[in-house]
Amino acid sequence: MGGHGGLNITMQKSYAPYTRKNRERVERDERELAETQAAARAAEAAAASALRLERLRAEGLAPPAPLEHVNFFAEEEAALLTEHADAEARRREKEQLRRLMPDCELGRSASEPQPWYLRTSSAAQSAAGASQMAGGHGGGGGAAAAAAAVVAM
Repeated sequence: MGGHGGLNITMQKSYAPYTRKNRERVERDERELAETQAAARAAEAAAASALRLERLRAEGLAPPAPLEHVNFFAEEEAALLTEHADAEARRREKEQLRRLMPDCELGRSASEPQPWYLRTSSAAQSAAGASQMAGGHGGGGGAAAAAAAVVAM
């Protein structure tokens, strides 16, 4: 019976370690043990933390209560807001002035003609054509027409 070809009936026994039922029971027991150990470690850490905090408070070195958000740029943000408000007020004032006096722009009336150096070339040509018609010189006279156009502008 003690030879190599004997019967292996251990899987049929209730105490056999490789049966599904026994493997599940071992896994369950190990899981419960790990949970209890983790809970004990957490409770121990909380108690140690509370003890350290109490000692620090007794010595007056405890950290203060949780602080609010610290804004390092409060002054700059306030200045920016006032700058935006000032710019908006200036814009509104310009718009109101433009509505009240539409022909007044930068100290110049819209009814005044533009200076000769701000006129476009098409305006200069039309002015030259008008002066040529008024002068009655039909042909040639390119330099005289240009000088008249500059003077007429």
